[in-house]
Amino acid sequence: MANKGSIFDKIENKSAYKVPERYFDSLPVRVMGSIAASEKSSQTKKQKLLKLKYVFAYAASIIGIIFISYMGINYLTSNRNNQLISENDALEYLTFYSSDFDEASIIENFQETNKILSFKEDESEIIIYYLLEEGIDELLLYNEL
Repeated sequence: MANKGSIFDKIENKSAYKVPERYFDSLPVRVMGSIAASEKSSQTKKQKLLKLKYVFAYAASIIGIIFISYMGINYLTSNRNNQLISENDALEYLTFYSSDFDEASIIENFQETNKILSFKEDESEIIIYYLLEEGIDELLLYNEL
């Protein structure tokens, strides 16, 4: 044990690490500078993200306006194509193509559609009763029949 004590006695109580002179004098200034730099960089990142957010919002609103405009124009143009023809147009068509229709085919077609539209006697009475219950004028109803 005496040998161990002598080895430790040979090693002086010196620190293995050396700090440069005036290191601790300038340490608070350097720490505060690095904190300010990191805060500044985080603020610029936040500002960039905020600007990017506004750019995306602007782009999305433009795309939305374009989409709504497209759908509106498409809707308006498709409705024009689906409109029924007026009575004058139908009359002009029939008079222009009247030579294509013969009387027998018109009568035959009318009879076929009349069969489809005709009601049984029981059904017509039910309909008349319903219309009378709804307040339809009797004279008007009988004049139409």
